[in-house]
Amino acid sequence: LAPEYQAEFAKQLDDAPPVPVEQIKAVIQLQLGKPLAELFKSFDDHRLAAASIGQVHAAVLPDGTEVAVEVRRPGEVELVETDLEIMASLAHRATQHWEWARRYDVESLVKEFVETMRREMDYS
Repeated sequence: LAPEYQAEFAKQLDDAPPVPVEQIKAVIQLQLGKPLAELFKSFDDHRLAAASIGQVHAAVLPDGTEVAVEVRRPGEVELVETDLEIMASLAHRATQHWEWARRYDVESLVKEFVETMRREMDYS
């Protein structure tokens, strides 16, 4: 992509609006199955960063280890999955109708992108 497009897309990755900290805490407790007080000695309510799929907060584990806790935005998995399904469908249709799509194997490119996105979305 041209540099001006790269700069615009980078804004979307690095400067997303924050998710309220109470929602972040609820996600952590739901995913890890314990109250925050049991999981962390302290948890900073102020985010370190907010990106397109996640938000990062500083915390301290019960043993004193300082950590960065990255939490997926609520509802992000479902939204991304919908987008990925649309991309796969469009790639399939393009391959059926345009030679250039077959020549560049657009379906395989999208499949690889889908797999990469799913790995990136997996915070386990």
